[in-house]
Amino acid sequence: MNRCCNQLLVKNSYFLHNLNVGIKNSRPLSNFIQNLARDPPKKYNKNMSQKFLKNDKSKKKNSSSQDTKPPNQDIFKALEVKPLTNIDENIGLELGGKLEKSEINKVLVNFRQDDNVLSLAHESGLNSRMFSDVLLSFRRFCLQSKALPADLHIKLSDIIRNAAKHTDLFPYFLQHAHELYPHLHCMDDLKHISDLTEPSYWYIDARDMKRKIIYHAGPTNSGKTYSALKRFQESSSGIYCGPLKLLANEVFIKTNNSGHKCDLVTGEERKFGDESDKPSEHLACTVEMVNLEKNYEVAVIDEIQMIKDQQRGWAWTRALLGIKAEEIHVCGDLSASDLISDLSFLTGDDFELKTYERLTSLTIMDRALQSYDNVEPGDCFVCFNKNDIYNVLNNLESRGHEVAVIYGSMPPGVKLAQAARFNDPNDKCKILVATDAIGMGLNLNIRRVIFYSLRKVQQKENRHDADGKDASEIENITTSQALQIAGRAGRFNTAFKDGLVTTFTTQDLSILKDILNQPLDKTTRAGLHPTAEQIELFAYHLPNHSLSDLIKIFMSICRIDSGQYFLCNFGEIAYLAEMIDHIPINLRSKYTFATSPINRKQTFVCSCFVKFVRYYSNNEVVTDEILKKMIEWPFKIPQNVNEVAHLETVYDVLDLYLWLAYRFPDIFTYIDQVKQMRVELEQVIYEGVKNISILNQSGNKTRHLVNRRHKRVEPQNISQINNMFTTQPIVSSQTPELKMNKLDKLEFDNSAKNQLESDSQKYNCNVSNSDIELSNKQNEKINESKFKSKYLKLVDYLKISTSVGEKKNDASSSKISKKKNLDQSNLVQSNKSFKESYKSLVEDGTIELSLKKIKNVENKNISNNNSKNITDSENVGIAIKKIFNTKKKN
Repeated sequence: MNRCCNQLLVKNSYFLHNLNVGIKNSRPLSNFIQNLARDPPKKYNKNMSQKFLKNDKSKKKNSSSQDTKPPNQDIFKALEVKPLTNIDENIGLELGGKLEKSEINKVLVNFRQDDNVLSLAHESGLNSRMFSDVLLSFRRFCLQSKALPADLHIKLSDIIRNAAKHTDLFPYFLQHAHELYPHLHCMDDLKHISDLTEPSYWYIDARDMKRKIIYHAGPTNSGKTYSALKRFQESSSGIYCGPLKLLANEVFIKTNNSGHKCDLVTGEERKFGDESDKPSEHLACTVEMVNLEKNYEVAVIDEIQMIKDQQRGWAWTRALLGIKAEEIHVCGDLSASDLISDLSFLTGDDFELKTYERLTSLTIMDRALQSYDNVEPGDCFVCFNKNDIYNVLNNLESRGHEVAVIYGSMPPGVKLAQAARFNDPNDKCKILVATDAIGMGLNLNIRRVIFYSLRKVQQKENRHDADGKDASEIENITTSQALQIAGRAGRFNTAFKDGLVTTFTTQDLSILKDILNQPLDKTTRAGLHPTAEQIELFAYHLPNHSLSDLIKIFMSICRIDSGQYFLCNFGEIAYLAEMIDHIPINLRSKYTFATSPINRKQTFVCSCFVKFVRYYSNNEVVTDEILKKMIEWPFKIPQNVNEVAHLETVYDVLDLYLWLAYRFPDIFTYIDQVKQMRVELEQVIYEGVKNISILNQSGNKTRHLVNRRHKRVEPQNISQINNMFTTQPIVSSQTPELKMNKLDKLEFDNSAKNQLESDSQKYNCNVSNSDIELSNKQNEKINESKFKSKYLKLVDYLKISTSVGEKKNDASSSKISKKKNLDQSNLVQSNKSFKESYKSLVEDGTIELSLKKIKNVENKNISNNNSKNITDSENVGIAIKKIFNTKKKN
């Protein structure tokens, strides 16, 4: 019944609109009735009803929508129209006589100066720049052609003889303009293709269904998502659409643990809930990967307020309008409820609003923190830039606190590991320093949220820079952002049931109170995005334009109902398209590459992106070996914050490979190997993040991570990483750089024994022959203290232990420094204990380097049996090898 009433209202409003226009223009009513019968409203009928249902302010808004904005003609590229040089017969010359070039030029000058010509050109779609370009090209064509077309020759002859007006030349001029700018004759077609005024009718199957949209509105920790997911798990078939792969993965795990088979689909990941790899009836995915072809009983769309996001809002709009489900549960704060209600009305879907209250209390404190000495367990500092993170970390760690760190560019597995440290009641880490990345996707046991600052870089809606990228300004956080972050304090069924929120400085506290007490800004418009098919149709009409130009043209001439929708920013896509425009691949593939989820500020990722496209163009498979060379694998423990940041961009490259692997499987085929590399990289980044404050203090100077308070990657945290990102066995917690291979036992021959005994007497080490014989017995234990005094002097003699922390900035000088330390013995003697020296040697990699030399020594001894060939550094290598064997046996 509701649906019939809506349709009746639509038809009536369309009729009344035409009647109103007819009365204003004094046109007969019969004309409108005839027009209505001849062209009944189809696609645009609901748009007309919408205009009548809105208030006067909305009407004014609609009247200034993008529908009336003239296209930007400057982005169209002119083609080259060459003069005619290969004409066998000149019919125009026979009929009109010879034309002097000076006379032709006078005609064109008069033509250019005529105001009527300028007016006609403007009506034909030519702006001043295009008019000048066409005029100059037309002049060259007329003056440089050996023979003009017969009709043009005769017309010029008539104008010169005053038998015609110079304005009669305009049809020929316009024909030339169409050759120069092909879009002029197909502008109506282009406008029709780029018509985005009714996106709901892009999804005909969904419009044919009777759907019910249930809006779960409430703050964080209110149980709104829990209620929607409960219905999702109870259904016979369902789909969950989340903003982050962390959330999709969490739903995937919980649903399978509850006994319901559920699959996982993200941009970089595919997992089956069934061990036989059969598709399940339930699916958890990121919102961009929603399946619009399959029918479901229940769909859940999480964080619906992100429908207004300038970059990704289109994905929520597409899911809301296009999912074929009987029930669609949308979850979010109350700000988008009116918009979703309006869209439901326009699509003919039923709408129901359910509101929720927070399950635990959240109190704004009356006092700011003011000092780091007032920090308590369960505190979370929220910063909005990395410099603030480093500053807070330094102050907290200098006071002896163990601190976990979470920020946006951190890999998801590392975020989980840091969250696990913070949540573990048996871990010493009780303080968290984070950005607004904690706002969604992570379950954290936070007692008190402390805003270190309230200023954040904010993207401005519908404001772009010269490159088409969103303009941004540093402003106070919005009410929605403040509530999302502050709501993380206090969590139902945790140690900290009641949450607290405050600021670090006193002056920010009053500002925070004002922000939190303000009503939520209403979400009034939903984002839209063109499809690949629309861009392909543009290319059909404009075959000589690049993908980046096609995107810019689409943005310029598209029509949209600005009362309900906005066009998401194309800046990133256009930028990536421009980067690969010169590479010869088909348009559909180029558009897919251009939509890759990468940040154009990351130059290393962009360079790898271009290489990937080049491999695709050459039809070459991107193997794991090629990728390893590209990213300089194996990975090393970062020694300053710049290296941590670089490793995070390397992780993005691996993510990009996996993203492309599911779109171009014939080229990017090494999925399992890349997943394993990604897990190893997460471990290395995790090591760096644990010491990020130390690395920040080191600046550009290399600092070795010695005497670290933290343990290595805990097995329980690594298991979370593995469970999330790979099906491979758990990787050792040691990083590739420090992992020691198992070495066979070293057998000392007579030459080595004699040389070692000689050196022990020389340096008063007293290495006896019995000691050497004892080392050759594989199953016999050797007392570590027995060798402490003997081999330490050899180590100190060559001053290896003092090389710890003294490396140079770059890797090449570091290697040279190591060799000099081993061969030239030019550093001051160290008084470190055996234990510290041994640990330093392991951290430094010197033992690994010396063990490589040992094999050369053995080969020399076996082949030459000549003790004179053994150098001091090689003797020390033997000594270190014995220490290593001793440590291993004990």
